[in-house]
Amino acid sequence: MSSNITIPPIYVLSDNNYEMLRLKKDVAVQFIQNVKGILQGEDINFTEDLSNSLALVIIGSDVSVETDSPYAYPVEFGLPPGQFINFDALSDWVRIKLNVPDEEVEGVTWKILRKIQRDGIKPKRFWKKSILRLVKQHGVHSPRTNRKKRSKFTKIMSKLKKVVNKIRKVARFINKNTAKGGKAKY
Repeated sequence: MSSNITIPPIYVLSDNNYEMLRLKKDVAVQFIQNVKGILQGEDINFTEDLSNSLALVIIGSDVSVETDSPYAYPVEFGLPPGQFINFDALSDWVRIKLNVPDEEVEGVTWKILRKIQRDGIKPKRFWKKSILRLVKQHGVHSPRTNRKKRSKFTKIMSKLKKVVNKIRKVARFINKNTAKGGKAKY
């Protein structure tokens, strides 16, 4: 019995690997463009240090987007209250972004610094927004985006149902134990 299975030549496999690498690179480049667009659109990156620090890294068949900016993590995830930030960098931001005169820069910087230490910094989630935008651009939707929002009434009714079920459970327990002539212990 003979088999008609043919083994593809090696160059076909290498062409596929090349196409996969090219696809990964194209997606990474589009992701970088999304990140830069979100940083610019939300006025997060006025000096463009963060967007200029994005780099496409290709090692073997792996493609990644990396940044060496020290501001990327605090901007993405925010800072909890009590954290100290670089006074000089904040001072530069106050001078450039807020256009504060030189004689007032130090006082304004200290006020902002104390507010950050008291309240923290809210996360901007530019990285996550860029991923979601990339997924949306390619027509793939995550299950979370298709989920219907529940109304307040539905949420309240759901909580009420849970409470009623707990009451029923306790009532069944009491009825079961009192029917046997014993005391209800729960």
